Amino acid sequence: MECTEFRTINNLQELEQRERVDGMVQYLKSIKWKEIEWKRPHTQAVVLGLALSLAIGFFIGLVVFGWWLWPVEWVDAGPHDLSERHQARYVLLVSELYAYQQNRDVVIRMLGYWDGDRAACRLAGESADLAAKARLVATAHAVNGVGCPPAEVGGGLSGFDNEVTP
Repeated sequence: MECTEFRTINNLQELEQRERVDGMVQYLKSIKWKEIEWKRPHTQAVVLGLALSLAIGFFIGLVVFGWWLWPVEWVDAGPHDLSERHQARYVLLVSELYAYQQNRDVVIRMLGYWDGDRAACRLAGESADLAAKARLVATAHAVNGVGCPPAEVGGGLSGFDNEVTP
């Protein structure tokens, strides 16, 4: 007898669940879905809004923040960060300093870490002034201990033939 009572209880629970589900189905059927106005944004308006937001954000970020409020300022830029024209001027100034002071440590510190000796050799090859050419070759010799290749400098001031020594 106990088994039949248990089955009856289970049947009652299933019946209650079915009644709840049927009630929900009846409720959903009673809603007039066609009368509900679904508001969906138009794709074109969304794309236009995103593009406009991106343009305004780019303008505010670049112009207002980047150029006006907090512009980028170079601090402690080395000669390797300069343009080629300014690097050439820097190497010429260092060669003049070396001709005046003859301090090899200063020249190595100023040119040694970014191939300044190659720039000095290139400038010596391009220079028509023999005194400037000699200063540049001596500067390259101070940095690399060898000087400039003869083909690069020309005119016998390469440092390989020991005509110009510091």
